[in-house]
This record gives sequence, structure tokens and C-alpha cells, in this order.
Amino acid sequence: MDMIKLQATYEPATFTAFTGILEDMSAEINDKYISGHRVEGYFWDRFGLGLSEVVVYGNRFEPGYLNPVNIYLINEQPISRADGRVPGSGDNILMSVDMRLRLMDDFEIYGELMVDDGNPAANFKHWDTKFGILAGIYLTDPFGIADTDFHAEYAFINQYAYTHVNPVNVYKHFTTPIGHQIGSDADNLWVELRRRWTDRLETTFGYELERHGSGDIDKQHPADAPKDDVWTPLSGITESEHRLSIGANWVVIGHYSVYAEWARVWRRNLGNRRDVRENSNEIEAKFLYRFP
Repeated sequence: MDMIKLQATYEPATFTAFTGILEDMSAEINDKYISGHRVEGYFWDRFGLGLSEVVVYGNRFEPGYLNPVNIYLINEQPISRADGRVPGSGDNILMSVDMRLRLMDDFEIYGELMVDDGNPAANFKHWDTKFGILAGIYLTDPFGIADTDFHAEYAFINQYAYTHVNPVNVYKHFTTPIGHQIGSDADNLWVELRRRWTDRLETTFGYELERHGSGDIDKQHPADAPKDDVWTPLSGITESEHRLSIGANWVVIGHYSVYAEWARVWRRNLGNRRDVRENSNEIEAKFLYRFP
């Protein structure tokens, strides 16, 4: 996306501020923007911490969000309420905190908590508590097997995260969610084992499970629902996809690379329709060449 960005580093911390132009497939949405701040650092060579906040807004350009030291959680209300073109719900703020911890030289854990709206600590199950979590582990040379990596990650985004009562403030660019790729009302688990046999040949073995409830990034909470309504994990009929893959990569550094992958895919409740199934085989091949 087109954007302006300011970045400053003072070891060990880096601060970033940006404002970008978003696009939407709806012909009724012509002006849509995103502004964000992030500060991150890696401390004691083993612990990394990041804090982020972003705001999506539309129907006008807002100079107030260009201020790199502006705290959106504090200033969004006076900024949006001062503009008569902004509906009563205001602009859409999202905040997150992420960390990574290298327990040993060959073992790292990491995670992230994202809060879109609401207060998970005060009322975790209320429908307006929109959040997401991510956790992963990364091992090099597991069980003493040299030149091998093991990576596992899980992510969950609850039912109404990324949504908004005002369509212009939904967290998406064209049709792609701004955030985790699975979007709202979904979870994802993937595991990958990677082995380097020579300085040129690498193989991968992977498994992935992705599930989607009946919710959608464009499906806001019903206006006529009870005020004390709760969100549902993977609501309605849950669609699932299991993917088992084997791949190989041959690389001549600085010259070319060849990658091939075969995957077996099992889909259940396709399109959130009960007992609609599909099984398939997928083959992917890539060839990259660097011209001298």
C-alpha cells in the first residue's frame, strides 16, 4: 500500500510510525486510511518485546493521526468526535503486545496478544471483547539432529475481531485482513520440520489445520442482538482444512533455486455447509533465476 513512514532506532529499541492508504472493494468506500505506531526491542540477547497500536478510519483524511507521539487509545475519542462526518462509533483502534524469549541457544518461544475492542480482563465472554492470540516454538537441531529446524505455531482470532459497525473501519485492505491471514472467527495450527542435507538441498515436512466458523470479517454483530450477548468460539458450522505436505528446495546461492511441493488436502463442511467434503492433491513448483 502507499504510505509514509518514520523510523528511528536507539539501541536496543526501534520506533516506527506510519500512515497508509487502504482500498476497499465496495464502491461506497472511497476514503480509507490506516495509521500505526510500534516500539520494539531485543534485550539481554534473549528477550524481545513489542508494543503496537493502529487505527483504521475513513470518509476523510485525519491529520491528527500523523503525530508520531500521539497515543490513539487516549486521543481517538476527541479526534473522531470533533469531526461531524464520523459516525457515533468513532474510528477503529487495535492494540497488541508481542514477545519472544530464547530460553536456550537452540530453543525460542514467542507469542502475541491482540485486542481490537472491549476489555478481556473485565468481561472475557462479551461479544465486544474482540481479541486474538498467537503462540509458537522454534527449535534448531532438535534432539541433537544437526542442520534441522522444528517450528510450530497456533493462532486464534475470535468471532467479531477486525469487524466494525461502520464498514469503512473494517480491518481489511481490498479483501485481505489487516492482521492474521485467517481473519475473524478462525484458528490455525501448523507444524514444520525442515532439514538441510547439503549446502544446496533442503527438504520440508509440514502439517496444517485451519478452521473457520460462520463469522466473517464483514459480518458485524447484529444490531438487534441482546446487549449481554457473548461471542462463540468457531461459531455455527465449522469449516476445517487439514493439509499434509512434503517439499524440497535446491538452491545455488546467488544463481538459482528450484522448489517443489506436494500436498494432500482434506476439507470438511466446505463453505460452512454440513457434510460437504472435498479431498485433493496439490502440486506447486517454483524456479527462480538471478540474471548476471
